[in-house]
Amino acid sequence: MLTPPRLVAPPWGKQKTINPSSLSLAIRNMWVECGPDALVSRYGYPRKWVENPPQAKKAGLLLNAWRGNDVTLEQAKASVTSQAEAQAVIWYEMYLGLKGDIPGWLPPCNPSKPYESFMLKNRRGKERLGDMDDMLKILRDILRRDPKAKEVMQGMFDHILVDEAQDLNTVQHQIFGMLSEHIPQDSKDKSIWMVGDEKQAIYQFRGAKPELFQNLDEGWTLRTIRTNYRCQPEIVEAANRLIERDSDGTVIASKSDPRKSPGQASIQVNVPDSNVEAAIDTIGRYRKDIDEGAATEDFAVLARTNAELNDFETACIINEIPYIRRGGRGFLEAPESKAVLGYIDLATGNDYEKMRDSLISILTKPDRGVRLSHSDLEKAVDEALDEVARKQRVDVRNVRPDILLDSRYVRVLADRLKMPYRAVIVDSMVRRGKSISTAEYAYGRIVDDLADALRGIAPGIRDLQDYIEGNHTTEELLNYILDNTSSTVKSWDSATRTESFATATLREQISEDTAIYSDDEQDVEDEEDKETDVHNELGEEGLLKIKEKSNQGKGLGAVQFLFSLAQPNENDQKEATDPALAQGYIKKLARYSKLAATLRVDPAKWEKKQQELPPGLRKEKPPAITLSTVHSVKGAQWQNVAVVMPKGLFPMERKPKPDDPPPDPVQEAARMKAERNLAYVALTRAAVNLEITCPKGMSPFVFDAGLAPGENVSKPGVEPQEVTKESSADLVDSIYAEEL
Repeated sequence: MLTPPRLVAPPWGKQKTINPSSLSLAIRNMWVECGPDALVSRYGYPRKWVENPPQAKKAGLLLNAWRGNDVTLEQAKASVTSQAEAQAVIWYEMYLGLKGDIPGWLPPCNPSKPYESFMLKNRRGKERLGDMDDMLKILRDILRRDPKAKEVMQGMFDHILVDEAQDLNTVQHQIFGMLSEHIPQDSKDKSIWMVGDEKQAIYQFRGAKPELFQNLDEGWTLRTIRTNYRCQPEIVEAANRLIERDSDGTVIASKSDPRKSPGQASIQVNVPDSNVEAAIDTIGRYRKDIDEGAATEDFAVLARTNAELNDFETACIINEIPYIRRGGRGFLEAPESKAVLGYIDLATGNDYEKMRDSLISILTKPDRGVRLSHSDLEKAVDEALDEVARKQRVDVRNVRPDILLDSRYVRVLADRLKMPYRAVIVDSMVRRGKSISTAEYAYGRIVDDLADALRGIAPGIRDLQDYIEGNHTTEELLNYILDNTSSTVKSWDSATRTESFATATLREQISEDTAIYSDDEQDVEDEEDKETDVHNELGEEGLLKIKEKSNQGKGLGAVQFLFSLAQPNENDQKEATDPALAQGYIKKLARYSKLAATLRVDPAKWEKKQQELPPGLRKEKPPAITLSTVHSVKGAQWQNVAVVMPKGLFPMERKPKPDDPPPDPVQEAARMKAERNLAYVALTRAAVNLEITCPKGMSPFVFDAGLAPGENVSKPGVEPQEVTKESSADLVDSIYAEEL
């Protein structure tokens, strides 16, 4: 085992890692505090470009692309041609400034409370903060400047295999280049393999440079593997037709495995009227196949973004099929849904665990000045409940969690919520010359302010209890919670030395949060344009009851799905429940929550459990239907795959802002190539049976694949063939061809 030498510290000094969400929150708060005047003054962009901060993930994608490809802040500023790029540049500067990468940086408005708070919490010693991009660049720079370190690292590995090489960025290519530069061509003792497929280059939006992989030539031995070992021949042919439409004509078509005979696959294209209808039909067919003996884990539904999967999750719940979601959370688990449901639980519930979780969910919605992570919130609430239990001399589970909102104990909760900042607050004031007693008094005032904000929750819960008992509809109930739940946060303006107050309703808070943050792991562009005006409840056995009406949850993320649950289905009729009325809706929510808790498989917990089993007993996939975004399943395969491929999402239609210039033809061609690659990846996840469902209109990619509505390849009346175990030589080929 080789031990690398002790390396000198980087020339920029000590670094520590930082949670990206903490940086994003600080940037957002600085942006709002400084306002458009200060931003226009510093950056010179049009006022309407900077009036509101961008989505954190949307700006972060451009930032990652720049930093992973050595694009400096100055170069990024010089390349700005659109509002999105301008906002990302401002985000880039604030990001670097908060991390300490720009010496002497101060925000556009100074003093700035969010900036000072961030510095006190994260950079009290003025050390720089680091992230994954920094780690890669530090390694790259060490290899560049320290020959001994490079020699040691080169000696640590005889053979290097880089999978998904088409998805590497510039810095990653530079690192692998230096780690392998000593390897002679055709050496048997040392080697580096760059394994990839240009047809599956789909991560350009976050900085991948597939052309670096495609242009590997001098000094490399090229081995092209065209055989697709995953899919039946009919699926390979359709995928080839799709990808061959690339304008550059350089794509190499795949060949199907000669051991797989035609006639065992099926390809079907459906054009339902809505995403809901697509979910009903698809999951209904899967239910029938599973009842006839098919394995649940052999089915998957893939979509462009997480939003389309909510209907399919509900269909799984209604059909009582276990499911697993990748690349996002279900609508019942989304923070905005948990906040709305949390108020209902606190008004109607008596289960300790549910009420505890609900209390945690509502403390920060609307904003009450609580700035803690979810785990810290849990810790603070649990400590407060323990303290109340000790005072009452009872077991903590005999304490109703909402007692912390009672006037007798609300300060106990407030103190626990502010405790993580106590040392920072006191130490900061002492360093400014204040006495410890003065600093402790100031901390007590901060706790009192939070307690005052929390005291308003309990009366609102009591009013909600009365409202639920009245004869109100579900829509009235949800709108009541959204519009009558509010909070006022007091803050100190250090510039004017006056107190300021900001009041927000739950609706306003959720709307703001969903405009800033996204639950999708990729491609957040135009998310607001994809919200549908009509959401419908799913009926059992493929029955759909469509009610054309405006969606009152539009713009509120997963809350819009809570509104849709007010529509009755046959299960409601069997239970003699009318979810259109508040009390019936609460019964339905309880039923759904119980089913969801039983049916949803947590992938992290399942994989951890598998690791605890002997290797011979481990399973590759959990016994559940997979619901996932396409970006999250590269390398995976299922016997049966349904791809949600509507017009507008494949390819993603962009809606430029009025002042944006026409798209650059070269960049647009590259974007469309990546879009086509994404569709190719989606189709080739299916080994045997492929269904393409196109709610409200077919993607042009479906036509490009030579497919039309209906059964393009009929499902055979025989069981899908089992893939025979390959010889060891074929197995080696299949490993290299896994992504072809």
